[in-house]
Amino acid sequence: MKQTGASTKDGTIQITSNNFDKPGNEENSWFSNMSFGIQSAAGFIGMTWSPAPGMTRTLEPKFSFYISTGSFDYNSLAQWTDVSSQAATVQLSDFKQFNCTVTLLPNGTWTVSPGRPPQKVSAQAYQALVSSHQALCNSHAELISLADAIAPLGDGLAATAQLDVITEVDWDNQLKAVNGPLTFLSGRLRVGTALAAGFGFFILSGVRFTIKNGGTGGTQFDFEYNGTQSAQNIKDLLHAGVEAEFRK
Repeated sequence: MKQTGASTKDGTIQITSNNFDKPGNEENSWFSNMSFGIQSAAGFIGMTWSPAPGMTRTLEPKFSFYISTGSFDYNSLAQWTDVSSQAATVQLSDFKQFNCTVTLLPNGTWTVSPGRPPQKVSAQAYQALVSSHQALCNSHAELISLADAIAPLGDGLAATAQLDVITEVDWDNQLKAVNGPLTFLSGRLRVGTALAAGFGFFILSGVRFTIKNGGTGGTQFDFEYNGTQSAQNIKDLLHAGVEAEFRK
């Protein structure tokens, strides 16, 4: 191949075939072809055609994708006209975070929507998941209660400590730091089993929270946080279902 030296308008490429005896070549089982495509880290995509002698073809690349259904053989060329005539056309603007969803409807038409397909769960499956999670939480709470009754000093905790599962968190509307880098948060907790002693604080993933009313014999109490972590980090850490260590 060699450059012709002629310029084309912006955004186009011209490919010119030389003068050759196409019928004579094919009689001797030599078949000419031209190809154009784009190579990326994920592979090569393009098209190949059989050129006519002395013909100039003008190509104007457009970043579009054509998606079709059917039976295609591996490592063989598909007919461009067959694929494009009944295909879904996807533009770059149809992508969201490098993802696009293309759906073939029962009536033979296509829909194109940005992003990944939505996750759909049937009502029956959703209810089964909720019931299973509730049963697991109840079993876990009973296990904690039984462990406290049999061996209150288990798991290396002192007699003044207790493990419990937080079942509900209600945050107060007041927030944030006041004239400094510290964050102040407060709210009300509910735990799975009644606290056996008057506790002054609880620890969750190394973060300390202060208990305001001791919570003796009850399953709910007020708490506060005063520290350097952001309010969002604390709220992400403290939620229903996590296990905390309560201490005097």
